[in-house]
Amino acid sequence: MKNSLISSEYKIIQITAAAGKYGNLNLRSCGSSFFPSDVHGGADRKNAASKKLRIILPDGRRIVETDIPTDKKSGKPRGFFRDRKWVKDFVKTNNLKPGDQLRIERKTEYGYAINFFDSAVHSENAIFVQSASQKTNNSQGSGLYLGDCRDILKTLPTDSVDLVFTSPPYADQRKDSYGGIHPDRYVDWVLPISNELLRVLKPTGTFVLNIKEKTVNA
Repeated sequence: MKNSLISSEYKIIQITAAAGKYGNLNLRSCGSSFFPSDVHGGADRKNAASKKLRIILPDGRRIVETDIPTDKKSGKPRGFFRDRKWVKDFVKTNNLKPGDQLRIERKTEYGYAINFFDSAVHSENAIFVQSASQKTNNSQGSGLYLGDCRDILKTLPTDSVDLVFTSPPYADQRKDSYGGIHPDRYVDWVLPISNELLRVLKPTGTFVLNIKEKTVNA
């Protein structure tokens, strides 16, 4: 599998009593090939896998990094994430009950998004929507991410994006969205975003910056 955006695939996870009590989010419904094999670590934490899954939670602002432990005797995946405290907190905070369902969607090779699943509307409010289009001779497709770019960009692989097109976040004018960043602090605020854009942009990629007439001392 290439380290890039991939065609959409998701699984439905059902909340069990063990999720709230122990943090065991039952992953067995995901099957054996939904997660990369190199995120399966040893039975104990000291033998955790070097590769980690990056999981975006429904608000789009929190990212969890974890691997999946294997059984000490059989060596088979245990069927839950190694790091489980966040699961207990997530279940409690969202008042989830046994039988409730979550949707977990694969976005990149190691990036996944978890969202609440409403079978009546097929989870149309999912954080990530992946198109079915594909490029010739590979499984790479186009993707749409809904969330804060400061969080979403961190989940994208390096050198994976062909085009960045942005109208700069006018943070001083969009107080509700960005908190009202004064122009004197704007450069320090926007540089971390710019650095991530540069990281994910391919060496052969294109960067387009659309600047409006709104400027300060320019």
